[in-house]
Amino acid sequence: MSQEEISLSDHYVLLLENSSKETKIVKEQQADVLKKLESLERLVRIQEQSRQAPVKKSSGKRQPAIKASKACAAHIRAKYTALKKRDDFVEFDVDESFTSDHNASVCRTVADELISDGADFCKAELTAAMKTFFKTRKDAARRASKGKTEQHKIKCRQQGRLREKVRMLQEGMELLNYDDEGQTSIQEVLSST
Repeated sequence: MSQEEISLSDHYVLLLENSSKETKIVKEQQADVLKKLESLERLVRIQEQSRQAPVKKSSGKRQPAIKASKACAAHIRAKYTALKKRDDFVEFDVDESFTSDHNASVCRTVADELISDGADFCKAELTAAMKTFFKTRKDAARRASKGKTEQHKIKCRQQGRLREKVRMLQEGMELLNYDDEGQTSIQEVLSST
């Protein structure tokens, strides 16, 4: 074998090594991109679910109830709290119904403020979130008058810990390699808690 043949084959070996290194790097980058894409898709699905106001089934002649998104509820709580600090703002009257003139006026004020701030929620979703917020205020006032606020806090903490435990179990179960039937049965048990 001549010196040229040896150096030529060494050159090909170096090229092959370099190309295999580059291929490995590209595969790693591709795996990273796929992971990011999956997490982006998951975030988009979550965002779409939170933006869509699911309709609850109802019986009779009533209109279907609309469930407000968490984002809408959070905006309403924050805006109501901010408005409460103003001198000219009148709060909900929990002794009256949600549809009373006074409480309807408070709802309009909060909704108008949110819309003027650029919030992108439909009126039905705002009304649903406002109704839920009013109900929580009314329940809190009722608990305070009966002296059951501390019991409620304890119960909420217990339920929160239970929800967190179930969430952690569900995440751990996803890491285990069960067949589809086993995963389905375990998910049913965990979601019923």
